[in-house]
Amino acid sequence: MKKFFYFVLILIALLYISVKVFQNYKENNLLKNEAVVNIYFNLPEEEIDSYFGLEKGTFDKTKHTILCSFQKQNNYLLDYYYNLSIYNGTDLINCDEKFSIEKHRRFKKYDINSSTMIVRLVNIRSSNNYSANISNSIIAKKEEYINIGFGKINNIILDKNGASHYCH
Repeated sequence: MKKFFYFVLILIALLYISVKVFQNYKENNLLKNEAVVNIYFNLPEEEIDSYFGLEKGTFDKTKHTILCSFQKQNNYLLDYYYNLSIYNGTDLINCDEKFSIEKHRRFKKYDINSSTMIVRLVNIRSSNNYSANISNSIIAKKEEYINIGFGKINNIILDKNGASHYCH
């Protein structure tokens, strides 16, 4: 009986240690079914109107902002967009960048409805509102197809030609 008790105790301890090791690994690394998407906006202000197909002079950086989003898989919820991190320019791109829980937002395969990124030009007053209520503030909307690689950080450049991968 004593041997059985020790066996069960050792088994529980090994199981506990393996769960803790996996949790630590998961916090500091991307799994095969997870992806990080960073958008690098490489479009001068004077070309934003033509990118969205708007009349020249419509875009005003004091009144408007650009949001890049993925539509959630469960789009029956009110909050149905995942907004992506946008960086200006391409000088910040690091192809050897490692995953950091503080800096990156990871997406799972089942979170994202498709590989279509929705680029919206919206009024600034509503850009902090990530819900469906933002639809009345959308000035222009464009869809860009990007092939998302899972298990890695995707650095996407958005320019006048559309969206493309920087590091592959």
